[in-house]
Amino acid sequence: MPTTLTGLLLFVVLLLPGFAYLVGKERNGTERQASPFRETVAIVAASVTSELGVLTLFSIVRWLWPAGTPNVDALASNSGAYLRGSTALPGHYREVAAWGLGMLALAVALAYTATVPAVRRRTEWLPFIGPYPHSSTVSAW
Repeated sequence: MPTTLTGLLLFVVLLLPGFAYLVGKERNGTERQASPFRETVAIVAASVTSELGVLTLFSIVRWLWPAGTPNVDALASNSGAYLRGSTALPGHYREVAAWGLGMLALAVALAYTATVPAVRRRTEWLPFIGPYPHSSTVSAW
């Protein structure tokens, strides 16, 4: 569990796609009561899957268009200097913030889109998606 405010904010932000998945599932799926453990696992799995998908897409864009994306190597090795900049080099905090928010929004949209019935019908052949359970398998109440 996070122990600082920054850690808590990062924890919540990284779970946003899973929350969008849960909302979409409640809206578009059949009503089935899951245990708290199963619901938590679904939220975390949806978050991690959508974020990994977006990071894969970002790495492809970075490979094809390196000048238009943040320099991940410089950000990882010396993040403070890369973000703030110096007298010789400009800061990149706006670029990193814009890309980060855009990637988060795409991950949330991807997680929610995975719950839309029309999308699920087209992708139910994938082993990790599968169809929604039929309405006859859940409670009529």
